[in-house]
Amino acid sequence: MIRIDDRLYDESYFSETSARLAAEIGLSDRDTGRYAVCFPETVDWLALFFAIRKAGASVLPIHPGTPYPGARKLAIGAGCDRLLYNSLTAEVLQKPELGSPQGTLLQMSSGTTGAPKCVARSWAEIDAEIESYVRTFRQPEGMTPVIACPTTHSYGLICGILVALKRGQTPVIVNTGNPKYLLKVLRETERPLLYSSPAILHTLARLLPQGEQIHATMTSGTLLPIRGLPISAPKAGSCSSNMAAPNPAASPSIRMSPPLATWASCCRIFPRKRAAVSKTPERLSSGMALARRSTRVISATAAPTACWSSSPVWTT
Repeated sequence: MIRIDDRLYDESYFSETSARLAAEIGLSDRDTGRYAVCFPETVDWLALFFAIRKAGASVLPIHPGTPYPGARKLAIGAGCDRLLYNSLTAEVLQKPELGSPQGTLLQMSSGTTGAPKCVARSWAEIDAEIESYVRTFRQPEGMTPVIACPTTHSYGLICGILVALKRGQTPVIVNTGNPKYLLKVLRETERPLLYSSPAILHTLARLLPQGEQIHATMTSGTLLPIRGLPISAPKAGSCSSNMAAPNPAASPSIRMSPPLATWASCCRIFPRKRAAVSKTPERLSSGMALARRSTRVISATAAPTACWSSSPVWTT
């Protein structure tokens, strides 16, 4: 089951809706198409996503706020042959010269170091990543995932929704347009684990009354520009983040009780005192203990790992 804002959708709903959408767009078993999808409603996007994954086809999720010219450009850049933009009537794009018979999840890089590049991962690779998250990060098993981030991004889609479903949990997807509503959901949810961005956490920190705290959060890999982030002081493993805990220089008053379990992605690290970035970095293995000093994550790969540190870890 998946809850989207105030409505609960069970497995039968998605099964029936996915089958209907698959029939409407002509999706077949063992489909080799590459579909770019940009839908305004989360429930419609997810139903079609499940249908495409089941058929073994490829899909490029596009943020619903993307204008049509931008969505079309992304679809062409990812080598998609169909674009479904706010409609089940697909726009046929030029067939890519080198198609892959293997279904993949297609996503574009951020483009911070050049033009955005298409990253394609097979469904088998996605399943392996999910299995690794579930096996490695055990503490969230007793929490309720509250996903306040785009489900078209791998962060919300894989780490949030697919991992929660694998654990047998009911993920709660919340529109971030109303932070006060998000606070209401967090207060009404038992042991919520919030998936969101530093910007949203910043807003929540300003809205929360003195003394009120967020149970746990997983945030994207950027610095948190806030002081006094209201997250409960964790026991070992109870407070997690995606690739990052805050930079203590930027947020000196954030309460973090060591040891802190930090969600990372097979990170390579340097001690903070080491100035030369050119030295050979240390590659972490799952559960590897970090040195008892501040460290800085400088790069990461897709495979997740649990990093335990007695001091804050943050990303660049």
